[in-house]
Amino acid sequence: MTMNTGLAEINNLERFATAKRVIELKMADEDHEWYPTSEHIFNVIRQDLIPIAKSGNVNSLLDIGCGDGRVLAALNVPLPISRYDDQMVKPFSSLYGIEKSLVHCRNLDKNIFVIGTDFNMQTLVDKPVDVIFCNPIYSEFEAWATRIIEEANASYCYLVLPKRWSDSDAIASALKTRMAQFEVIGTFNFDTDCDRLTRHSVPVDIIRVQLAHSLRDRKYIDPFVAWFDKNFDLDLAATDYMAKHGINSESQKNSTKEQINALVPGADMVQAMQSIYDAKLASLCQTYQNLSLIDQGLLRELEISKEAVLEGLRLKIKAQKSLFWKELFGKFEPITSRMTSDRRKRLLELLEAQVSVDFTAQNAYAIAEWAIKNADAVQDEQFKDFYQSVAQAANCVNYVSNERTWKYDKWSYRRGIEEGEITHFKLDYRCVLENKGGFDSYYGSRLSKSAEYFLDDFLTISSNLGFNTLSTPRTREHHWASNKAHDYRYLKADGSSEILFTVRAFLNGNLHIKMNPKLALKMNVVAGRLFGWVRNAAEAEAEMQIKPSEREEVAKSFKHSLALSFDSQNLLMAA
Repeated sequence: MTMNTGLAEINNLERFATAKRVIELKMADEDHEWYPTSEHIFNVIRQDLIPIAKSGNVNSLLDIGCGDGRVLAALNVPLPISRYDDQMVKPFSSLYGIEKSLVHCRNLDKNIFVIGTDFNMQTLVDKPVDVIFCNPIYSEFEAWATRIIEEANASYCYLVLPKRWSDSDAIASALKTRMAQFEVIGTFNFDTDCDRLTRHSVPVDIIRVQLAHSLRDRKYIDPFVAWFDKNFDLDLAATDYMAKHGINSESQKNSTKEQINALVPGADMVQAMQSIYDAKLASLCQTYQNLSLIDQGLLRELEISKEAVLEGLRLKIKAQKSLFWKELFGKFEPITSRMTSDRRKRLLELLEAQVSVDFTAQNAYAIAEWAIKNADAVQDEQFKDFYQSVAQAANCVNYVSNERTWKYDKWSYRRGIEEGEITHFKLDYRCVLENKGGFDSYYGSRLSKSAEYFLDDFLTISSNLGFNTLSTPRTREHHWASNKAHDYRYLKADGSSEILFTVRAFLNGNLHIKMNPKLALKMNVVAGRLFGWVRNAAEAEAEMQIKPSEREEVAKSFKHSLALSFDSQNLLMAA
């Protein structure tokens, strides 16, 4: 893939439908002076990034005020940065955004993680990234640029600022405080070559600010230290002695959790959580500020050093954020319950890796939108993956029109399924699954972990297909023995229950499953549609030799959507 090919793919501005998006933003009162960054600016920064990306480990990019995500897309096209050959490589593996507009957040690519909404309510010192980009609101450019330079936990910042930035004492002071090197790498005027024209001429400079000698030497000045010195009046000596500060006592943690759990779920719950968080953070900072009232000589006598105070505050702020985000993530069960075990694990790991995000109600809704978008995006794929995992040689029945005879051993058959060589089949309602883990005497009366995850995933897939398994006991709750039948039941609309599938586990690692014919039919019809093997319900009925009496069920199954029906509002209100 060439650089030009990549640009052609992401640079089709019609795709972004800017004019339509501006109307949406104005209707939602969320315009916030959004003037999309131009192709000229992209080109200047991309060229500047090539030697930087070649020289070190540039992995992450944060766009402050990321709008519809076009900057993140444009700066992450493949570039000639490979140190070993002429291969074109994307410079960034992690893309982050701070964006106030929920209209924009809902439309961002699922690979962009929103780590903040209102920039004025975020901190940057605890958000390490390699490169920061910002094309700020021009009515507030001085305040934004100053904060970014002072707080950025990054090696490089690219700023697009009106030319009068060079007259700003505040920006000059921030550059001096961080001992930053800077260079104007290009210029531009926003009255030409723009996707949304301005009312007047706005000449700007494109500036690279370097906050480190190299990528190995992370920063000239630790941004947390700069922030601390600005906000806390403490004259403490530097010393190698590090006082041991606990992050949070258990009683404090439990007290916070009790306050959160006492909140009544509903529209104001997230806002109430933010109020508790804000009060605790203000109390924490006031406690540290009160140290300035103590005789500084006495503090030095007690070997309470600046490093110790800094580390204590850093850890306590981190722990406070982590506690509140993890409590909120626990309320994402309506999303995570729709995901199979491996995908659920990956989503939660991605979420929990971002606990440095400032806890605000706006951020909570933005992250909920991101989680919904990612969970929704995997629904079809996780169903197809699960279906293929059951498709072993003994369990597949060819479609009527499929006259191929496959002569594979069990391993090459499995590979043929995964690589799409073996297609146009349905699953029998009786399946023998080899090497799923099965019953293992080592685990006592439980199944192996792999078998447990598989059967619980089967319940998840069944639930996504419309079978009510909310009250169905999970695999761990069963008392297993070799060759003992276990029924998994679902709740019908009339309140009665019916067997969904029956499982027998064996010491040789095999599982024998007998599905309810309704479940088998629905799985097969949905699979046929998702894999593109059947084009309509009538074709599914003919190919799978389904009885005429089940025609209505086939039609319903063919139309069944696996998409999530949540948005961030009803998800967090239901929490």
